[in-house]
Amino acid sequence: MNEDRIFSLIGEDGFARLVAAFYRQVYDDDILGPMYPKDDRDGAEQRLRDFLIYRFGGPQRYIEQRGHPRLRARHFPFQITQAARNRWMRLMDKAFTEVAVFGMDEPDVVLALKQPWMSIDNDSQGTSPEGLLAGEHPHPRAYGTFPRILRKYVREEHALTLPDAIRKFTALPAQRMRLTDRGVLKKGMWADVVIFDPEKVTDKATFEEPNQLSVGMNYVLVNGVPVIAEGKMTGKLPGKVLRGAGYVQ
Repeated sequence: MNEDRIFSLIGEDGFARLVAAFYRQVYDDDILGPMYPKDDRDGAEQRLRDFLIYRFGGPQRYIEQRGHPRLRARHFPFQITQAARNRWMRLMDKAFTEVAVFGMDEPDVVLALKQPWMSIDNDSQGTSPEGLLAGEHPHPRAYGTFPRILRKYVREEHALTLPDAIRKFTALPAQRMRLTDRGVLKKGMWADVVIFDPEKVTDKATFEEPNQLSVGMNYVLVNGVPVIAEGKMTGKLPGKVLRGAGYVQ
């Protein structure tokens, strides 16, 4: 994607939410926090927001008010170390995971999904509509990643076949992670099994109301033990941590 188009997709509000999520982490950070005096925090957020907007195709306020960033770098009152750069990137990456930013073209998503080497995962943290993990406002992918693929890209748009989607959920990521005893239905493998109705499976989570469970999953077995049976949770907890070939104890 052309970087100059990003502003047209995200908009000023998207950049404002992204920068706010970034700075919520910065002020208490042991490396970056000391670089941001309390009396300049509002100004710091505005400057970063305007810089990102300028950098990715939006209004030129940053240049008009402050000049080109390369001309200003010589006046920094502190040294920016490699550790500081790495921490900045890590916190910004985390901010992206916390904020729903609409920065992708749908044709790009479909093109990526169709590639035979492209697998699909869900990188959201654990969440629930109730209990200890309730109360958050997560990205809707926390509840609907795989049902959304099955509904939208398989059943409705026919961008993927059902076997292709299942392979991208299961065998392909297991192969990539070198989990040799998972990912396919075969004698001697761990029985991680999902039984669903391909005509009914549907994601319900939205950006406005994300804490909604998907529907259409009739049975889910983890390590051979049903955790969902006849569409209802059983209360069983048979899961365990999976470690790939690179794990060193």
